[in-house]
Amino acid sequence: MKRLLLILLLFLFLGGCTDYNEVNNLTIVDMIGIEKQEDTYHLYLSVVTGEKEENQTENKHTVYHVTGKSLGEAFQEGETINNKRTYYNHLAMVFIHSSLLENREEYQELFSFLKKKLEQGDYLLLEGTSPLASFFELYPNHEDLENFILKEKETKGTTTLLTFDEVNANDFDQEYDAYLPSIQLEENTLKTNGITLLGSNMHYDDTSSRISYLLSNKIKEYSFLIPIEEKYYQIKLSDLHVNLDYQENTFKITIKGQLESEELPKEKRKEVQEETEKNLTKEIKQFIEMEQEQNISTTPLKNLLYFKTKKTEAYQKSKTNITLSFAWKGDLS
Repeated sequence: MKRLLLILLLFLFLGGCTDYNEVNNLTIVDMIGIEKQEDTYHLYLSVVTGEKEENQTENKHTVYHVTGKSLGEAFQEGETINNKRTYYNHLAMVFIHSSLLENREEYQELFSFLKKKLEQGDYLLLEGTSPLASFFELYPNHEDLENFILKEKETKGTTTLLTFDEVNANDFDQEYDAYLPSIQLEENTLKTNGITLLGSNMHYDDTSSRISYLLSNKIKEYSFLIPIEEKYYQIKLSDLHVNLDYQENTFKITIKGQLESEELPKEKRKEVQEETEKNLTKEIKQFIEMEQEQNISTTPLKNLLYFKTKKTEAYQKSKTNITLSFAWKGDLS
């Protein structure tokens, strides 16, 4: 515990807090959860309460739960914990329940409050569709959630990490529809749940989320199963690079990358490559058509159109041209 306090002392000193007695009287919160049930706000505070032991990989956390009739009242209830002042400058993640993100006025009020209350905006934002009490009981350490998301991003491409500043900037961009990555609990196990568009009831499944991330250059690799002759093969797309352009009323999308598989026979590579390119082209076209129909853009496409033409009226009627250029890793032929 002494080493932890020394680290926090250095951290707080750099942030302008120099009194050791003050440090010793702070409750360090590194993750909070916000949920609304009927007319009551629930605030969950995950507090660092001890240093990790030699045979452990994580610091110890204790979760505190306070409520209020307003968000301000809930935070006021959490101003002190065990007679120590709550300190948020070490905050790493804010976990928001989906019910607070459906109404545009309500979530913008929430974001405005967080911006004033927490000051810094480099913490991660995440949506949860399961009761937050369950999340905090099972995963009180934000690092568990971050590691899960990073693993899912690298293996499936269905999620990513976004900070408050990123989401808030996207929300103010008129040509962009802001969203949050979403997760849920299924039999007490974490599971990605696509993305939720802020201020609407729209929710994208994992496949649509992956296409949105891909077109936004937020993922560089992901794996999938592909059936060939009644057998499934694990294929990995890596080193992905996406280039977007707009010419002659057409979005031109070029994607380059490498294919990998440890189990696929070499003679089946051409067939798998063709099937992969056909499936991905279909998924991208369906995704863009869906967003155009709803006049939504979670990718840079509408911004690109505005940059090229200084207007966005043609967004919904623009055509799409997709070019995929994949090669097998290590194949020089």
